[in-house]
This record gives sequence, structure tokens and C-alpha cells, in this order.
Amino acid sequence: MSNVDVDNNNWKPRNVFRMESISDHTAQDLLEHCLNEGYRDVYLQSNDYIRGKKGTDYVLITNNKITHKEIIELAGQISSKGQVNQVTLGKSSGGRKIISLKENQNKIRSFRYSISQISQGMQKGLDVAIRPIAEYAPTVQDVELEAEFINHVKKIWKGLVLIIGATGEGKTSTLAALIREILEKPSNKRILEFARPPEFDYSNLKIHPSNSICHHEIFESETSGGDLVSYDEANAMAMRKGADWFAVGEMTEPESFRSAIILANTGHIVSSTLHANSVSAGFARVYRMFPSHERDEVLYGLINEGEVFASQKLVNRVGGGLIAIREFFINTPEAKHILKKCDSLQSIIETVDAIMFEQGTTFRQRASFLLESGQISQQTHDNFMVSV
Repeated sequence: MSNVDVDNNNWKPRNVFRMESISDHTAQDLLEHCLNEGYRDVYLQSNDYIRGKKGTDYVLITNNKITHKEIIELAGQISSKGQVNQVTLGKSSGGRKIISLKENQNKIRSFRYSISQISQGMQKGLDVAIRPIAEYAPTVQDVELEAEFINHVKKIWKGLVLIIGATGEGKTSTLAALIREILEKPSNKRILEFARPPEFDYSNLKIHPSNSICHHEIFESETSGGDLVSYDEANAMAMRKGADWFAVGEMTEPESFRSAIILANTGHIVSSTLHANSVSAGFARVYRMFPSHERDEVLYGLINEGEVFASQKLVNRVGGGLIAIREFFINTPEAKHILKKCDSLQSIIETVDAIMFEQGTTFRQRASFLLESGQISQQTHDNFMVSV
């Protein structure tokens, strides 16, 4: 392992993880270090520093770069048996890592990981992304979810609830907070969760007796284990389970959207996350997932069954920490009536943006509110507005 000087700047860690060689417990030590330091995500790459994400900044966790051989050893300690070999054959892999903390063996923590092979010039390397899974689902107060959003969801008995945003923008946390709010109140809901893997554990909450939640972990790969082999299998069995609400980890392919629309159309609430940069971009993302002959039908289903769409981006809060600038679209009966008259994707996008403006919930309006209330700085506001 070669020593390289690290500039004394914001990228340098206050508390360096020292790793002179790889032992049987190095991965455990690294994961516990990252928990103690409060990293949101951890990144390992062949012939690079170990890096972490703290707030919105990427920080060096080590002063030294790790070799390809070392990352293979670390990846082997983090992953299930055979996964590293699978990755070297060109298949990405991932799953959940569970550890017992050294100072308290009765306390366990979970991590989500993803491993892929990368090219480094003429050589191959590995890239590993690790995310600590929170001990408790946040509350709606923690994520500052707007009352209008919460109240609308509590009123509905069917339909789609989509949280939209880029990777690492807190989509899953917002959805978890909403589910916690439902579970802890007398909501009379049976929720089935399907995720790869589940990022939050609701078993430690004070769930109201009228509610229940049942977790299903989708196989990440043949070697990672789980409860169901695929989302297709989950969708096939969902209708036979007598649930009121289906919480799907994320929607990434056409089949999951088809299933969501069908489930919503048959009297269920379906909540999930989607990768896009705004609410209207979410409509475009779904539209373009499908072949041309299916797009109009899919858009109609999204308009008809969609109830609430939110998009968010995490920014620095004045005084420390992060805060979500969140836009959201409440798809009222009046809004659905207007959207069904639109004759193109572009007209739908323009109409959604116009209705959100009338509802006072666009990105620009929310950012201005956070600035005026002193929750974000002028610089944070201006930087955000450049990309809206």
C-alpha cells in the first residue's frame, strides 16, 4: 500500500481509518468506523482511496490508496460467497451485510452493498458502494414532509405514490417516514414491502394494532439470498396476499410500472421510488421506458392511478445537516380531468408544472420559502436554482 500526501482541505477526514494490511476483521472495522463517523455512503475502488459521503461532500476515509488485491479481499469479506467471482464474469452483484458491533455483540447493524467490475486502462478493477441501513425509519418530522402531502395520502384507498429524485437524495427515507406515519397511527392497513434489500426495519416501532407490515427481500443475485427471486415473482403473488398497500423499493423497468398500475387499478395503494430529476421528468422517464405502441396507454394509467408525485434534492441546511427541497404534485380529480385532455407528453409536462405552480409546490417556490425562512443560505438557493 503506497503512502500519498493528502491536501489539508475539506476532502480530508478528521478521523482517518488506518489500514496497514488486510486482516480477517478489516471490513468489520471499516464498517464500524463509517458508522461512528456518520458517513451516508462508502466507496471502495481498486487503486484509489476509500471515500465516504458526509452531507453533500465526498471525503477521503483513508490516507492511502488500496490496491486491487486488497479490494478483492475486502469485497470478499463484505459480500456473500461467490459474489466476487460472479462480478469478474461481468455480472454486477449486491445484497445486505449484517454485522454484530464489537463493543455490543447483541446490537446488529445492516449495510446495503453493490459490487461491479470496472476498467482501469488495460487492467480490470472493482468498485464497491456501501450504504449503512438506518436503525430506525425516520419520522415525517425528521424529513419535514409537508402536511398537504401526508394528509392526501391518508385520505386515499388506492393509487400510486411516487417519490422521485437522483441517487442519494433521500427518496427511500421520505417514503419510509410516510410508511412509519401510517403504521404508528390507527390506519387499518396491511402493508407488503418488496425491496432489494429493505433499507429500513419497522419492527422496532410502536405499530398500531390495526396495522401490520410484511417484508420480502428480493434476491440481488443467485448467491446473495432473499425471500423472492425477482420482482416478477413478487408481483405474481401480491394479489393473493390480501394487502391494502404495496411498498416497492424502486421501479426501474417497464414490468414494475405495469404491475403498479394494475395493482392501483384493483384497489391498492402502491408506493415506490423513481430515478428522475423532477416530477414532470418522472412522467417523461416512465413514458420513454416503454415501446412506442404502449406509451399512450401507460401515460393514461399514470394519470388515472397516480395520486401524489414528489421530487426532492438534499442541500446543506443553515447551521449544519441536510434539508430536502421538495416539489410535489397532488393529482386531484380536477387535475386528472385536465391531464386526460392533453394530447402529447410535452403538454402533460407543461400542465403538471402549471398545476404545481397553482398548488404552490414547485421547486422554485419551495426553495424561495426555505430561503425566506432562513433554513438555507442565499448561495445554496442560487446554486440550486441554476439547475431547476
